[in-house]
Order: sequence, then structure tokens, then C-alpha cells
Amino acid sequence: MSKPLNNIKKFINYLPSKDVQIGFKFLEKRDFENLKDLVDSAIIRTKKNIRSEFPKQEYLNVDLERLNILKAEVDVYLMQLNLPEQNKYNE
Repeated sequence: MSKPLNNIKKFINYLPSKDVQIGFKFLEKRDFENLKDLVDSAIIRTKKNIRSEFPKQEYLNVDLERLNILKAEVDVYLMQLNLPEQNKYNE
């Protein structure tokens, strides 16, 4: 497995507990679009929940800094996958 994929695999564990297994399934299927959506959604849900009057424990346990690293890793990897496709349209 490549270094970017290893980093993604390592940081998936920082998703909210309900999303970890889903994240691994998306990675296994190489479904990076849905993985990106899952990570983006997890960040939004976590921030919203933490700001709420009665935050849920599962969101209080989320390390947002590491979740943002996961987002960056997925975004960069997805962008690299799409680069050749984009170059076709520019020619």
C-alpha cells in the first residue's frame, strides 16, 4: 500500500466511532469520493455537535486536528487521481 493510502488508513480511526467502519469500507472499495463526503460530513457534524448545548460523548472524543489531516490526505489523493482526467479536457 502506498504512503498516502497508509496515511489515510491510519487517520480513518479518528472519524467519529460510528463512521470508522464505513470509512474502512470506502477505502477497501477505493471509493474515495464517498470517503471524502464521509470525512467532510464528520467534520461538520463534530463541530456542530461540540457547539451544541448538550454535545454527545462520541463527538467530544473526536480529535478535530487529526480529522482535518485525514481530510487533507483524502483531498490530495483524490486530486491526484483526477489529474490525468483533467489534463485531457485542457488539451
